[in-house]
Amino acid sequence: KFPVDIAIDSHHKDSLVIVDRENHRVVEWPKGATQGTIIVGNNDGKKGSSLHDLSFPNGVTILHDIHGHSHIIVADTGNHRILSCPRGHHDCK
Repeated sequence: KFPVDIAIDSHHKDSLVIVDRENHRVVEWPKGATQGTIIVGNNDGKKGSSLHDLSFPNGVTILHDIHGHSHIIVADTGNHRILSCPRGHHDCK
């Protein structure tokens, strides 16, 4: 609805990771996909303050550790926090 930032995940088939600010979520678009997948935030597009919800997110980056694990780092502006979300899990820290 209102994309504000993107990151390319070179360790995950060069997928695009897009911050969808007005729908309070982060969406992944693999190369060649016709539809994205929500990887952070809830499925109904409503803001929230729990560790699996976002409120007007504004930025994203991807960190990869030496063990091959990926974390989606999100600037959750409406909740005044930075979240680290392990790839494949909906709850963030």
